[in-house]
Amino acid sequence: MERRITLSHFPKTHEEFREPVMKILERNYDKLEQFFPGELTIAVHFKEARKEGHRELVEARARATGAGHTITSHHSDWSIELAAKHAMRNLETEIKKIKEKGKKS
Repeated sequence: MERRITLSHFPKTHEEFREPVMKILERNYDKLEQFFPGELTIAVHFKEARKEGHRELVEARARATGAGHTITSHHSDWSIELAAKHAMRNLETEIKKIKEKGKKS
């Protein structure tokens, strides 16, 4: 099974965290895949929002596309791993809301 995950503008200053971030995204991809019949594509865009001393505030914007839906979310954190994790968690919450809304109709 091939996971369709793309990263854009991954900060060079956080390059050592690329593998842990990919593991987080792959784990969440597997969770989200059950909500999307067919192909699921996840794109995550990173942006260094603000620098203070030796650390940067990183914003992660996630977009999931599949089954005729496009859902987006974002989260900012001082840790790139937490920013990615929470953006994916927010994405999962939005998908669950859409699915619940569809069941009620």
